[in-house]
Amino acid sequence: MFPCSFCELVFNSIDNVVGHIRLFHPVNFGSGYVCKFSDCDRSYDSLATFTEHLKRNHVLGGPFLNNVPIVQNNAAATVLAGDPELNDFDLPAGDLPDVNIEVDPISEETLCKTFSNAALVFMSKLYSVNTMNRSDTDLIISYSNQLLLSIVLNLKRKVREQYGHDLDRVFDIAENVFQGLETESQRFSALQSSEVFVKPDPFTFDYVGEYHGNYDPVLRQVPLVGQHVKMLNVLKVFFELPGVFDTVLNNYDSLVNSESPVCNLVQGKLWKDNIWPNFAGKTVLPLAGYFDDTEPDNCQGSHATDHKLGCMYYSCPVIPQKFLAALKNIFVSTVVLCNDRNVLNGNEKVFRVTIEELYLGEMIGDLVPEDDPVCELYILLREIIDILFAPEYSAGTERFLHVLIVEHHSLYMELFLCNLKPKYHFMLHYSTLMLMLGPLVHLSSIRCEAKHRELKQVARATNSRINLPYTVVLKHQLRQCYRFMSGDGLKVEFAVGLTQLVHREIIDPQGLLRDFIPPNGFVNVAKWVSVCGVYFKCGMLLHVAYYDNLPCFTKITEIVYDGIDFCGQPKIYFVCKAYKTNSFSRHYHSYRVSEGCDITIVPYGNTLSVYPLLIRGGDFVTTRC
Repeated sequence: MFPCSFCELVFNSIDNVVGHIRLFHPVNFGSGYVCKFSDCDRSYDSLATFTEHLKRNHVLGGPFLNNVPIVQNNAAATVLAGDPELNDFDLPAGDLPDVNIEVDPISEETLCKTFSNAALVFMSKLYSVNTMNRSDTDLIISYSNQLLLSIVLNLKRKVREQYGHDLDRVFDIAENVFQGLETESQRFSALQSSEVFVKPDPFTFDYVGEYHGNYDPVLRQVPLVGQHVKMLNVLKVFFELPGVFDTVLNNYDSLVNSESPVCNLVQGKLWKDNIWPNFAGKTVLPLAGYFDDTEPDNCQGSHATDHKLGCMYYSCPVIPQKFLAALKNIFVSTVVLCNDRNVLNGNEKVFRVTIEELYLGEMIGDLVPEDDPVCELYILLREIIDILFAPEYSAGTERFLHVLIVEHHSLYMELFLCNLKPKYHFMLHYSTLMLMLGPLVHLSSIRCEAKHRELKQVARATNSRINLPYTVVLKHQLRQCYRFMSGDGLKVEFAVGLTQLVHREIIDPQGLLRDFIPPNGFVNVAKWVSVCGVYFKCGMLLHVAYYDNLPCFTKITEIVYDGIDFCGQPKIYFVCKAYKTNSFSRHYHSYRVSEGCDITIVPYGNTLSVYPLLIRGGDFVTTRC
C-alpha cells in the first residue's frame, strides 16, 4: 500500500499514487513531496525524484507514519486510464475499480490565495539558497514575472478564441501573481506579515574613531554595529510548526523520567538539583549556546581577518537525538565582525543583547504577589501617571495626586534606602500646577519634539548650510502658505482600509443599522479606519458609558463605512458586542470584564474616549494613559 503525500488516500501501487498526485495535486506549494513511510519522512521538490525514491526504497510498500489512516482508493488511476494525455504510467486493469470523483469548484478568493502563497513560497525558496545573493534573487523574480506574463497573455489569447471571455478572470489572477512583490522591501514585508520571517535587528554596541578625508582628515565617531535575531520570535515559530512542540515535550518527559542510560543534559545533576526544582508545575526547556569565529574569505590572502565573523548559535538540546544534528535545527542569534570585539569590554557589550533577551524577570504579571512592596511602588507610580496624562479630571483630583506622590516618595526611601533626587522634589509641585493650569498633558512638549522632524527633513534635503535657519523657516512658511491658500482649516483627517460589499443581514441580523443607514441591501465593511491619527480595527474595545461607577466597554466586531456627510465628516459605525465590567483590580490596574450577548451600533464620536482599548489576558482591560 502506498499513501499520498497530500491527502489521506492509499493506493495499491506506485503508479497509482503518482497518477493520483499528478491529477489532484498538480501544483506543489510548501514542504514538497513527503514520503509517509515509517522511518523515512524525506521530502522532494519534484515529482520525478519522489517517484524515483519510491521505486528505489519502497517498491514493496511498508508501514506508514502514525498520522496516515488507511483508506483504499484507486480513483485517480481510474480517471487517468480514460485520458491518454494524462496517463504516463502502465496501469494494471485489475487495480482500477469504477469510482467517480467529484472535484469541488475553486472560488476566486481561494485561487488568489493559492497563487499568492505559491509566489511567497517560490520567493522564500530563492532567498534560502546560500550561494545566491539577493540581487540575483531580484533578477530571477523579475525575469520570472516577465516570462509568466508572456505565457499567460498568449494562453489568454488562445483560450479566448475558443471559450470566449469565461476564463479571463482566472488569467488576470495568474498575470498578477507577483503583484506587490516587485521590490525587495515589498517581499520582506510580505514575508514578515506571514509571521514566519524573523528579520535581524541591528544593534550598536560601541563607537570608534576613524579619520575621513585625504587632504584635510577629520576624526569621526563610527558606530560598531552587529546583527541580532530575536530568539523568542524564532522559537515561537519553530515550536508552532506541526508536531514539533509535542515531539520535543514528549522526548523531554521521557528523558527526565529516565535514570539510565544518561544521554542528555537534563539527566545531569545540575538540571535535576539546581534548575528543575525552581520551576515546579511549569514547562521549562533548556537552550544550548555556542560562539565561534569564522573566516568567510581566503584565510591566507592579504585581506584575511578583515571580515572575520563572530557567530552566536543556539539550539534546544532536548530535541530527539536523530534531529539534533540537523543544521536547520541550530539557530543563529548574533553575528558581529570579530575585529569590532577588540574594544574595551567588547565581549560584554556584544553579548549583552543576547543576555538581556535570555533574562526574564523572576516575577511578571500575575506571578507578582499582591502584597509585594516593590509592586506597590509601581502601582503608585502607575496611578500618578494616569492622572498626569488624563485629558480631563474631576475637581479635587489634584489633592489626591499630592497624596499619591507623598506615599510614593516615602515608600521609595523605605525600599531603596536612599535620598530623593531633585526630580522627586519637582513632582511635589504637580498638584499645584494642575490647580493653576488644568490637565498637565496639554502642556506636554511631546508634539513639539515631533515638529522637529519637519525642519530636519528640509535640512537634509538641502546641500547648503549657509544661513540654515533662514532655509528651514522659509520652507516651513511656504508650506504654511499652501495650507492657507487651499483653505485647509481644522478638518477631520481620516483613512479607510480595504473595504468590501457585504449584505447587511450578515453583519446586522437584528437590523440595528437601519437607524443610521438607509435600508440598502449591501454595506461597505472596512478592515480598519484611522481618524485624526487614531487607529481602529476589529477586536478593539470602546469605552461607551459608566454604570455603577464602573466603565462600560464594547468590542468592535465589524466596521461599517458609509461615506462622508455634507460637512465632510466620515460616517463610520462600529458593530459591537457588549462587555460586562465585573470589578477593578488595583494589582493589575485593569478592569475585569466578561463577554456579553447584546449587539449594539456605536457611531464614531459617541464614545467617552476617542482612543480604543485592548483586552489582555482574555478578560482584563487597561485604560489608556
